[in-house]
Amino acid sequence: MYEVGHVYEINGVKGLVYKVSPNQRHGMMISIDCVPAKSSVFCTDKVSFDTVICQSDNGKENFAAIEKYITDNNLSWDKFPVFQWIKENRNGWYLPSIKELREVYEVLYETTFVNSKITGKDKKVKAINKEIKDNGGTPFGKSMISSTEFKITNKKNKSKYYVFSIVKEVQSSSGDGLLAAALTVAANANTDIYDILIRSVTTKADGTRLIMEF
Repeated sequence: MYEVGHVYEINGVKGLVYKVSPNQRHGMMISIDCVPAKSSVFCTDKVSFDTVICQSDNGKENFAAIEKYITDNNLSWDKFPVFQWIKENRNGWYLPSIKELREVYEVLYETTFVNSKITGKDKKVKAINKEIKDNGGTPFGKSMISSTEFKITNKKNKSKYYVFSIVKEVQSSSGDGLLAAALTVAANANTDIYDILIRSVTTKADGTRLIMEF
């Protein structure tokens, strides 16, 4: 039987369990390692990527949509680094939708998002990060990108393409396509604040992880 908040090796891969079935024999887990992010995670080329296709609440369906888009448009997988990594090392892993990623954070902080923000005590996260590190993984960082896309069209009918992500303690917008957002960091040192933001499809996110069913 499996318990939430612990790392297990299941079917030859290690992950942190964040959801279990009533009998505790099945559930969901998130990778203890981050997806390699030497370049843009979602898409490296904002010119060729000109449609919003990843709209499902299920990350597996979003992967299938990207796979079809790449095939139909005769594109190279290396333009979509995280999806290329999944294709080459899949083993059941996939990039979570923003809904699935929210669920991970809500479990970690034993709280819920309110007005897109989540504030929670980090005592549990510290314990989880120690277990992840003890199992050879990388502790949770400040940013994770989802597979859910978003499109913004300005008054001149020009569009820009974004993906939803969850980011910790964002102070202001930056030049990488991050939309304007400001968070007040809580005075309590034991409190973390996260926000759901829209980020450029070419944004680098070193903390991005995958999830899988078991």
